[in-house]
Amino acid sequence: MSGARRELARASLAAALVLVAPRAGLACSVCLGSQSDLARKAFFGTTMLLTLLPFVLIGGLVWWERRRARELEEQARREARAERAPRIGETASLP
Repeated sequence: MSGARRELARASLAAALVLVAPRAGLACSVCLGSQSDLARKAFFGTTMLLTLLPFVLIGGLVWWERRRARELEEQARREARAERAPRIGETASLP
């Protein structure tokens, strides 16, 4: 049997199993067993938390990196100004 035919046979078998046994593909009984309002709110809350958590973490990292870059730029500007400023006992030269 060629590779393409073997893949087609596997895909057909998988599709047949999904059609024949749809209950096997459902979530666990714990997720669907408790349909109370409190349980639904808890599932929704944790779903929102886990959905938004990566965005918050990445956003926090970007914010921290930008703040650190601004601090380093400001420090470099202060050091450059300090190097250009005349020292005590030196006279300022005019261009």
